[in-house]
Amino acid sequence: MNKRTIILLGWFTLLFFSAIGCLFIYWWVNPSVEQHLMGSGTVVTQLMFGLSFGVGTGLLAVAIVRLPFLKETNNYYSELISSMNLSKIEIVFLSFCAGVGEEILFRGALQPLFGVWLVSIVFVAIHGYLNPFDWKLSIYGIYMVFASAGFGYLFLNFGIWAATSAHFTFDVIMFSNLVKLEGKL
Repeated sequence: MNKRTIILLGWFTLLFFSAIGCLFIYWWVNPSVEQHLMGSGTVVTQLMFGLSFGVGTGLLAVAIVRLPFLKETNNYYSELISSMNLSKIEIVFLSFCAGVGEEILFRGALQPLFGVWLVSIVFVAIHGYLNPFDWKLSIYGIYMVFASAGFGYLFLNFGIWAATSAHFTFDVIMFSNLVKLEGKL
């Protein structure tokens, strides 16, 4: 996949997933989309908890993928991401798109209908981390289910900004771990 395709997928995730999520929320969850997504926490409180959770889960994920038995998997993803030649700005942009688009769809729209754990398992499976043919990758996938459920509980307890900021921060940390950033913007 080339850089242009990845950036277009970022825009698609941000715009299409958010729109579909808002429509699902309006039709099946709560006609007041804004009230449903905002939750009970202030934006500052949500960002504080989300950024903290994202840093913690992101750093733990980096430690897990650096375990010796995951070296081959880590190298595969590192080469894949590095081959895209993403700049720091593009990593932040893609992380923002995924954090907002995926969280509105999965946490805001699907989670109220199917629950935190089922949505987290499906979310991680769709990303390919639960693979019955690759037990090493599935070990990481199990961690990701718990991290994803954490995003779900952030949404339940605080609101969408907590979940999106956690997801965003997690993705920035993981992308940065996988790509060589020397000499980039």
